[in-house]
Amino acid sequence: MERPVRRLTTLVLLVLATSTATACGRRAPRTARYPLPPPDSTEVMRPEAKSVAGGGKDDGSQMSEPEKKASARAAYAEGVELQTARDCAHALPRFEAAQRLVDAPTNVLHIAQCQAETGMLIEAQESFSTLSHLTLPPQAPAAFRDAQEKGRAELARLAPRVPTLRVITNPAGTTLKNVVVQVNGTQMPAELIGVARPLNPGRYQVKVTASPNLSGAAETALKEGQALSLEVRLSQ
Repeated sequence: MERPVRRLTTLVLLVLATSTATACGRRAPRTARYPLPPPDSTEVMRPEAKSVAGGGKDDGSQMSEPEKKASARAAYAEGVELQTARDCAHALPRFEAAQRLVDAPTNVLHIAQCQAETGMLIEAQESFSTLSHLTLPPQAPAAFRDAQEKGRAELARLAPRVPTLRVITNPAGTTLKNVVVQVNGTQMPAELIGVARPLNPGRYQVKVTASPNLSGAAETALKEGQALSLEVRLSQ
């Protein structure tokens, strides 16, 4: 009887060992042998995350010329799409990014158009003027020449839209000493007192100080095409 008992004991131990090994296999999933998949590199970025405009300092100096040109074309295409949708506020940074990468009259034209559309009439006037005075080489693409001609035409149409503000002091500026003129917090040269100064449409507050202990302030709203005079009376 002793020998059969030993055989039975051995068989039970073998069964237990097999069951334990199987259970351990279930506690260690096969997937744990492999690393997790990497993040999806094709995730689409938000437009604001892709934008390199808005005061950015990167001019693409570390990029190759083909990379600069390809990136400029991409920024330009996005700008055109946004401008067509009448979203010049977001189109403008795209064109500015394209211009920083590749200097082209077509970029300048769209920059000026978007500036004019968003109320930056002074900036638009300067951009159109820069474009109209460019000296293009004989081999310049037709698109560049077309952009220049269109810029000249739009500059002429823009000029009547630019308002002016003439600051006048009482007493007259020529009789005052140590005059300081501030327009919306920015100091203006005293020599511009009495000059019809081109400005963008908007609200303006003018503060003037002079010796001895004279000061005064006035404000106004400037609309497109207006030519306003604003008198600032000084007193102690």
